[in-house]
Amino acid sequence: MDNFKWPIIYQLKFALAKNKIQRATENINLYKLLGLTKEKFTKEINGLILFEESRDKIVRRASSELNYILDSLKNIENYKTEERELLLDYRDYIIDLAQLSVSKEEFPQIFKSERAYNFYIKTLKYFEAIDDKLALKRGGQKIINAIRKSDLYKKHILFQPLTLKDYVEELNLIFRSDMSTTNLTDEDYNQRKEVDDYLEENYDF
Repeated sequence: MDNFKWPIIYQLKFALAKNKIQRATENINLYKLLGLTKEKFTKEINGLILFEESRDKIVRRASSELNYILDSLKNIENYKTEERELLLDYRDYIIDLAQLSVSKEEFPQIFKSERAYNFYIKTLKYFEAIDDKLALKRGGQKIINAIRKSDLYKKHILFQPLTLKDYVEELNLIFRSDMSTTNLTDEDYNQRKEVDDYLEENYDF
């Protein structure tokens, strides 16, 4: 692994994609790779600070590193709890070192907060758009679209600005579905009013 020529952040991602037995067989030390990744990133950020580079440049570099980690978190298998904890720790380190204005809470970033995300899921379950295992049910896309079109949900639940493409991609990750943007084009005024009423009656503003 030491002779591997890919950048260290890529080596880390490749290592995370393997299980413990594969890493042991290939003599890959995950902790060492994470340490080297963190060391390289720290030197780069401290160098930018030392030479008084612009704040934008620091944010761009840190955001690039953060995106790699967030992508790994999205794709990591549920059983890899140790690997997940390592990634979450490094995520927080990146945010703190570069003083990024990013939430550390573990919820999809299309939502304004963890509370907003939980209420969104609660709403979908109430209207029977998803089941208890977060699987999309028949007709659920109409409720999902009604929420997307709601001014109240835009104000209190969904992060703005939010494109239809980003909305669909994030929900596909959450629900392990294969929705496309064309699935969310129909609009039902009555359903939008129903989700608005539900929010007004049940959300703690």
